Amino acid sequence: MDHETSMIVIKRKGIVRVICKNPKHKQRQG
Repeated sequence: MDHETSMIVIKRKGIVRVICKNPKHKQRQG
């Protein structure tokens, strides 16, 4: 279970966007 490889966090101008590469992680965020 590697959260860093399956999830990408992008910070831009105070906006944080989380992109999940794993479809299974899409249901469970945070």
